Amino acid sequence: MALYILVFIIITITFLLAIMMIFEKGRESGFAILIPVYNVYLLTRITEKPWWWTILLLIPILNIYFGVLITHSLSLSFGKGWGTTLGLVLLPIVFLPILAFNNNDYIGKNKPDLNLKNYSTNKSKIIYLILLSLIPLIFTYISLANIFISFVIIYLCSLCVLMEKGRENGFAALIPIYNIYLFTRITEKPWWWTILLLIPILNIYFGVLITHSLSLSFGKGWGTTLGLVLLPIVFLPILAFDSSAIYKGNNSHNHSRY
Repeated sequence: MALYILVFIIITITFLLAIMMIFEKGRESGFAILIPVYNVYLLTRITEKPWWWTILLLIPILNIYFGVLITHSLSLSFGKGWGTTLGLVLLPIVFLPILAFNNNDYIGKNKPDLNLKNYSTNKSKIIYLILLSLIPLIFTYISLANIFISFVIIYLCSLCVLMEKGRENGFAALIPIYNIYLFTRITEKPWWWTILLLIPILNIYFGVLITHSLSLSFGKGWGTTLGLVLLPIVFLPILAFDSSAIYKGNNSHNHSRY
């Protein structure tokens, strides 16, 4: 039994890392594969399909037909043909890593932002990959508690990435209170807002304000703010891993000293 679990974990990690690499080669954030539905939308961007294909790919039976079409478009985006498409459909655990780790360049026209800088340090990426590798293990023993832990991991990864994009050390997101202070820096608020954000009731008002400032810092508006307040487990990863959400603030802190 333990051997089967180990094989399952290795296959799952290989599968996820392959998809992550394909997303990176397709000029999207690899970590976006962790976000349900949104990752399907990004696949339509990589394969240059209309956004509403996301809906079609979520409809049972219909998604089989459009799934094959978008898989073929994915093959074409990397200079491959129907042979690769057939392999991706019938034996994805073999052909996905081949497509991901070979030397074939992406030849599509997806341009979310070609000038986007790499906002994660190598050390950060290693930690994110370690956290990612824990997810299959957690879901091996599914329970409400383990699902909660999985969401916490995704949430913390998102906070780390936002810190990095905001020119702060990503791991500081794990330090209570200090992480709040760093968010005041990213959103260009006075340091004493840290205190206000710790005071019950008062922190609700200032929490919404700083959340909106965070949205504005990445070129977003009230729609993103509302999502971050009401459904943070969905919108925080989207803001973190969306390649078009570029930090536009003036926080000049150089996190390279870490």
